[in-house]
Amino acid sequence: MKPLTLEELLQNINTLPPIPSLVIHVLELLDDKNSDTRLISDQLACDPALTASILAVCNSGYYSVRQEITSIQMAISYLGRNTIKRILITSLVSRYYQNLPKGYEAYPGQLWEHCIAVAIFAELLGEHSAQLNRDTLFTVGLLHDVGKIVLNSLLHEEYQKVLEITRQNSRPFEEVERELFGFTHGEAGAYLLEKWKMPSVFIDVARHHCSPAPSHAPEVHVVAAANTMARSMGLGTDIYIVECAPDHPLLDKISQQEGLMEDLIARFQQSFQRTSELYRNAVK
Repeated sequence: MKPLTLEELLQNINTLPPIPSLVIHVLELLDDKNSDTRLISDQLACDPALTASILAVCNSGYYSVRQEITSIQMAISYLGRNTIKRILITSLVSRYYQNLPKGYEAYPGQLWEHCIAVAIFAELLGEHSAQLNRDTLFTVGLLHDVGKIVLNSLLHEEYQKVLEITRQNSRPFEEVERELFGFTHGEAGAYLLEKWKMPSVFIDVARHHCSPAPSHAPEVHVVAAANTMARSMGLGTDIYIVECAPDHPLLDKISQQEGLMEDLIARFQQSFQRTSELYRNAVK
């Protein structure tokens, strides 16, 4: 097919389900430390299904709360705004990841599995940088490949060619995307997150996680390293597809310390299954 311009794709991106304006408003309220938790609760009450999903996650064994959480106000009080923001975004976007058209994934939920793996690794790697927020790292890790949903939804048949070419010729994923379309899933994802009014760091991670430069935000580098870790464990990826694998000083540093990499992987394995199941069940 003739390569598209990014602008041509973006004319059609409006056909994708938008993130509800209510959610955007709630995220803004959660970021505002002076906002009233009652107002946040009242806003979410307009979407009973999403509220139920959030409360289901809050009351799961994952967070080990001492008593049942029965309201969003209670949830914010017990778990904090950052955690509720993380749960809100994860509960919402899991619906996009788990409803891809047939043909893109080797098995249902493959991309969701990969992104959960990257999110968990990003959160764990964030422990090695005191300045970074672990909830933010989890969320940007979860959203790093959202551009693949955009391209597969808008260019489904053509996107299968990307998969075929990368499998048959062992060529980098982004290289083939740019050759066929004129842009990459990173650029498409960055646009979608801009449209959803996500923070700039979310947009930067989506755009640059395959090619981080020294000048990029530290979150970009952490997610790039987490992406490499997830792929190295074969989680949610096709072994015949070659994607970016830049050098990661953070992973080199961890590998040089005795037992640290083994501990990282062990903790990841403990968290991965219960986290992916947690959100899968919450949005059913």
